[in-house]
Amino acid sequence: MSKADKFLAAQYQPGSFVTGAVLYFGAASATNNTNTFDVKVWDDNGLAGSPGSPMGSEPITYLTASTHVLQNALSLINFATPIAMSGDFYLGINFDYNVVGDEVALYTSTDGQTTPATAWEQWDNLDWYRYDDSQSWAMNVCHIVLPVMCSPAGVEEVKTNGTLFLQPNPAQYKIKIMYDGLNSNSEIKIFDVQGRLQQCPSENVMNGIEEFDISKLCPGIYFIRVADGEKILSKKFVKY
Repeated sequence: MSKADKFLAAQYQPGSFVTGAVLYFGAASATNNTNTFDVKVWDDNGLAGSPGSPMGSEPITYLTASTHVLQNALSLINFATPIAMSGDFYLGINFDYNVVGDEVALYTSTDGQTTPATAWEQWDNLDWYRYDDSQSWAMNVCHIVLPVMCSPAGVEEVKTNGTLFLQPNPAQYKIKIMYDGLNSNSEIKIFDVQGRLQQCPSENVMNGIEEFDISKLCPGIYFIRVADGEKILSKKFVKY
């Protein structure tokens, strides 16, 4: 079985490589410290543009994924061999449930946040279905699985298909903001429900990911606003 998301060539520079992936696992369990599943890249040459030929993969243990779930942390996977991109591609996970107790699942966006859906899944019969297909989930979502792209100039950045992600949410001490347009010119602000600006130290994790220290905020509901040129995005999070 597989889960994957489609990424378009227009989102990255010609000659770029996929050097890794950032994944947000919502659930995982492991029977031992050796069994693995694959983080995988596919070409888009399958039937009707679905995932087709495998382009590269990197194993990760179920134990690693389950540890990150317990920590509510992102998983960063680096490919041993960077994968050259020349067009649209898919990134996701390939796994099986041959061993009872080895399980893994990815978080998705909420229904309607990603329209049309970019999330696909492969069934046991090896056919691929997009999540908005009536035979599948009939939902417009994406998985929270993001490629780390390296441009010809050697700059690495995370691609998010233009969707703003917050992780974790709810959050207690720190919260990561993930969005394609994040750069030194991006304006990121945090407001409480009364519209008051909150001062929170931040740190750039990599291009496309910014981390904020929210440990001094009072428990409650807040809003993060990202201004990227003429585009403004806003998302709610809970501080506990």
